Amino acid sequence: MHSGEGSSSCLGRFLITLGLVLVVVSAALFWLARPPASGEVVPTPTATVPGQGAPAIVIGPTAAAAATALSGPRVEPTGVPTPSRPSAPVRLVVPSLGISAPVVEVGWHLNQTTEGVLGEWDTVTGAVGFLRGSADPGSTGNCVLAGHSSNTGNSSLSELYRIPIGNLIVLYNAAGSDYTYVIEEILSVDETGATVEERRQHARLLDPTDQPVLTVVTCWPAWSYTSRIVVRARLRGPN
Repeated sequence: MHSGEGSSSCLGRFLITLGLVLVVVSAALFWLARPPASGEVVPTPTATVPGQGAPAIVIGPTAAAAATALSGPRVEPTGVPTPSRPSAPVRLVVPSLGISAPVVEVGWHLNQTTEGVLGEWDTVTGAVGFLRGSADPGSTGNCVLAGHSSNTGNSSLSELYRIPIGNLIVLYNAAGSDYTYVIEEILSVDETGATVEERRQHARLLDPTDQPVLTVVTCWPAWSYTSRIVVRARLRGPN
């Protein structure tokens, strides 16, 4: 994908709407209870304005050009911070595509937009973001990763759209264990003109699961960034 603000902002439009607010709040509380990773900036929680209800949540790296205008912290690592626990993911490998990218845990912040108060996942440059509060590799639940697919974000997942069903994704954690996931589903989610209900359905892809699942999200295509590629994979087991 070519560089540009549209590319690096595309994931910021993928909504987790009201049906997931309780999940996000629980994840946020779990995150705030953890010690921060080395080099990590922890945001100050922002209260919801009374009478406005809980905010919708959006996923993904925000626009690099717009980052200075957004409230909340930025995690823009030049290297990979030391993870806060041994089970945290530190690297994603897609052997068939030659992808090997560091993984950095990311939090979220509140942002006032024309659509209301939105929670937006922070961005990482040159790495894949692991959404704090989602499941660790190999654990029961939904392990959610999101990354750039453009030059603006160092293209960690630029080739993800080419991966076929049945291929493997390997996650490594800080303890040195590796977990192999088998791709079962690849979705192209169109966010352009999507209704609130459609976005709510899209957001359910990030819901917790009762089985070990991996969800990887990036934006697509190169000329418009109007869609998201969402890869779902099941755990094959520790190698």
